[in-house]
Amino acid sequence: MSRFPLYELRDIQPGPPPAPGLSGPLLAGAGLLLTLLLGAWLLRQRARRRPLKQARQELLALSANQPDFMFRLTLWLKRTALLGWPREQIAPLHGHDWLSFLDQHGNTHFSRFAPRWSQWLYADTRPSPEEAAALLQNCHRWLHQLERSRPC
Repeated sequence: MSRFPLYELRDIQPGPPPAPGLSGPLLAGAGLLLTLLLGAWLLRQRARRRPLKQARQELLALSANQPDFMFRLTLWLKRTALLGWPREQIAPLHGHDWLSFLDQHGNTHFSRFAPRWSQWLYADTRPSPEEAAALLQNCHRWLHQLERSRPC
């Protein structure tokens, strides 16, 4: 055997001093803070999405057989638009400008109904069943686009 066995070797320089025991509580505090922030963010997301969920339910309740279908549809469009844009931008829009705004922000084709829109609203005429179905389809498409593009 050798004269100097390796198991008898010892460090002659002392190592760094032991760190204080704060790493455990600091990690727990950081984890708790992150959990609270995530919870608050999720609650905020839910609160912001609630009006859009209600708008979807109102849209599903619209029926082309209702005598005031166009009035209800136009009212729904205006109220729902206010969820995504300021009142000052939405309120003055009407007629072709209003329908163009909807088309611009929703991948829809409301403008093709512009010649008859005023008649449906103010005269005693109603859209045909095919036109009413197309209007509702455009509303669903517009709401879907609003849900996707609305900043949360």
